[in-house]
Amino acid sequence: MATASRIYVVFQDGEAIRLVRARSQSEAIRHVTANLYEAVVADQDALIKAIGEGMNVETAQPEPEAA
Repeated sequence: MATASRIYVVFQDGEAIRLVRARSQSEAIRHVTANLYEAVVADQDALIKAIGEGMNVETAQPEPEAA
C-alpha cells in the first residue's frame, strides 16, 4: 500500500519558497536541500582542522515519525 502524500510549503527565513508533494516534512525539506548540502564522515585531519577553527560538534535530533 502506498503512503499518502501531502503538499508542503517549504519556508526559508520565514518566507514561503517552494511547494513540494511529499510523504513527510523531512522528505519535503530533503527534496529542497538535496543539492545544497553534503555530509560525509569526518576523518581525523578534518576534525582537528575544524575544531582548531572554532567549530563545535553538534548532536542531531532524531527524525520524527512520518504523520
